[in-house]
Amino acid sequence: MRTDAVLILFFLLYAAAAVRMNTLSHDGSFDYLKAILQPFVWVSLSAGALFVARRVGIRSYTNILTTIVGLVCLALLANYRFLIDPPTYSPVGDFTFDSYQQVSTVFGIVEIVCFVRLMGWRPGSAIRWFSAVAFIVCAWVVAIISARGEQVAFVVATLIVLIPRLFIMIAAIAAFSLPAIFAVLAYYKLPSVERFQIALDLGWEEPRVVLLRQSLSLIANDGATWLVGGGADYFQKFYRFPEAMHPHNFVLEAWISGGILLAIATFIIFVAPVAMAYWRLLTNRPLALDVFAVALFVLILAAKSTAFTSNWLLALVLPFFVYLRETNSSQPSISQPKPLARPSALQDRRLAPAT
Repeated sequence: MRTDAVLILFFLLYAAAAVRMNTLSHDGSFDYLKAILQPFVWVSLSAGALFVARRVGIRSYTNILTTIVGLVCLALLANYRFLIDPPTYSPVGDFTFDSYQQVSTVFGIVEIVCFVRLMGWRPGSAIRWFSAVAFIVCAWVVAIISARGEQVAFVVATLIVLIPRLFIMIAAIAAFSLPAIFAVLAYYKLPSVERFQIALDLGWEEPRVVLLRQSLSLIANDGATWLVGGGADYFQKFYRFPEAMHPHNFVLEAWISGGILLAIATFIIFVAPVAMAYWRLLTNRPLALDVFAVALFVLILAAKSTAFTSNWLLALVLPFFVYLRETNSSQPSISQPKPLARPSALQDRRLAPAT
């Protein structure tokens, strides 16, 4: 199916689920007007991002997005005390529980792009030095913040880009060595280590795992939900949860909200392109590494914490997923990126040719 047809189907089903928004009368903090506006703002932001990317090309769009996110990072670094103690030094008033995740996300994106730039530019160049400094600063920020999911997403994205064939073996070894890894990391007293350890101790009762099990149970045991969904925020209404207790997995939430067709469209647009891009890496075919790495980073975050109706990052990075899907197309709607100046042998094999 053509990309435009899948996108139109996705947006229509997404909007239909938003129109069927469930009012959470049991949640005193629920703002219905805000809840109904969020998905339409998301659609507008996604459409705008696609329009810009198709006009300027994926390389220019990547640079534009990275610059904007980088400016946000500079603004946050200007208030460095907020990065160390977010609740006390929040620049926007009351600190919200998810603020640390947003901070680590923007720094993670810049960190990944700088990492790929380090692989591609010639040694000693000014851009390489700048990328190295930016990478170190962003890595420090991500490390000191207790956003465990963002840390895992960054490690996975960079390892797959660096050693795609060995990644699966390394991931398997790491999975069986988690206690030893956490014991070593605990020496450095990183905030996220304690949260990782708590999650391991809770096992199947870890909150996100419980939400995952409840989501699968609702889909499996309710035929109407499986087929057509129950509208946005139906998961919270069914279990009488507050608005923030969404499934924490964007594909499952799409399924619960809009049914099997919306789930399939979501999978085709966001998940399948990343899997196909990884296969291109394994087979040494051309691929824009920064586009792939950022898309993979965002995909991992969406699989563990994204809210279906309000994830701004997923909207802004939508052109990356569309580009990856159209990489094999003879007439892509988003132009191929130009190679970086003097790419290394690794980068030269994986960057898509210029058009």
